[in-house]
Amino acid sequence: MPKLLIPTRNRPFALGQVLDYLERFYPGTEVIVADGSAEAYKAGVAETCAGRDRAAVDLRSYPYDLPLFDRLLDVLRSETEEYFVMGADDDYPMMDVMAKGQSFLEENPDYCLSMGSYVSLFLRAPDKLDAQVRIARSLDHKDPLKRMRSASDMMIQTTYAVSRRELLIERYERARHVFLAGFFDFATALQDAIRGKVNAIPEIGFISTRNYNHSYLRVEDNLVHLRR
Repeated sequence: MPKLLIPTRNRPFALGQVLDYLERFYPGTEVIVADGSAEAYKAGVAETCAGRDRAAVDLRSYPYDLPLFDRLLDVLRSETEEYFVMGADDDYPMMDVMAKGQSFLEENPDYCLSMGSYVSLFLRAPDKLDAQVRIARSLDHKDPLKRMRSASDMMIQTTYAVSRRELLIERYERARHVFLAGFFDFATALQDAIRGKVNAIPEIGFISTRNYNHSYLRVEDNLVHLRR
């Protein structure tokens, strides 16, 4: 089973919910938590990660001012395993599906990642929840340009996947220089399509959540992508 890498910042309760889920449904999952919390939250994150009986949690603590992509790169470069799942402190992976994806990648070296479909849950208010299903699509053209066109046409998102470590390192190295809020998923899909073929598993691979009480990066200028 691939390792799960979870970046977190100032949300020990949300992180605890994900770790509780893994302990209940996927005991034995190896988890690396890359914590960039402020000092006021670091103790809470450490307490959340400690004492886990059925999940192996490796907590890596980083300074608050260290950017997200630098945290992820530090973790990935320190590891030797080839396959990782990028998680979050509010997303819930189906690790059995991710394990199937790893098996596929081991047998197909021309593919760079493998993913299932995912469900997005949006908590809009205490009594309102919206849901969307995003269907995974394979990008199996030999021509990278055709893969990119398909990714663009179908608005494929490749971040909810099991990926080769080298791909993730390339992804976050590039993101350190060209990241734009609201554009990351689209740009990532195009870049991954250049790197290799993408496999889609006909199962739900992730459940992502968004909470109206949480803060997220937002685009302040609707034309920022064109301006840059």
